[in-house]
Amino acid sequence: MSSICAVNALKEIAEQLGKSDWDFNLNPCDNSSSWSDGRSSNSTHFPGNLNANNLTGGLPLELNNLTGLLKLTTTIGKTTYEADQNSAGSAKFYPSAKNWGTSSTGQFWDRLSASNEYTAKNVSVLRMSDSELYTTARLSPLSLTYYARCLANGDYTVTLHFAEIIFRDDQSYQSLG
Repeated sequence: MSSICAVNALKEIAEQLGKSDWDFNLNPCDNSSSWSDGRSSNSTHFPGNLNANNLTGGLPLELNNLTGLLKLTTTIGKTTYEADQNSAGSAKFYPSAKNWGTSSTGQFWDRLSASNEYTAKNVSVLRMSDSELYTTARLSPLSLTYYARCLANGDYTVTLHFAEIIFRDDQSYQSLG
């Protein structure tokens, strides 16, 4: 059912952009015909990569209907925030983006499961401006290092946002040391 919603959302986007050559009869992930909503299309190919399409204007609201869509950057004012989506783990280095990476060490001993997920998602409703910055977070029991690479010489301002977004065993923020 979710792929039908995704196909319908993509068809709406294609219509708004005037793209009549996108083929929604093929699944763009594996080129199988299993991805369809029942409506036909006589076009040739759906571009899985929208780079170099010279698209202008705002993003269509139908993008919110795409299931599994990860928002990797958010721009607020003149500042662009890049998401840290890798689950990583203990003692791992991950080159997250083009210009930065993360390294974490340590293990959580108080966990009930043997999960190697080192990210958390806030499930609460946040009633504040820029709440999208506080919906996911990197978990690190011992050390967390962010590395910047390939930057030109110059001065940079880096701001890291730290927030307690999860509490274990139904504890409140008052239980934190």
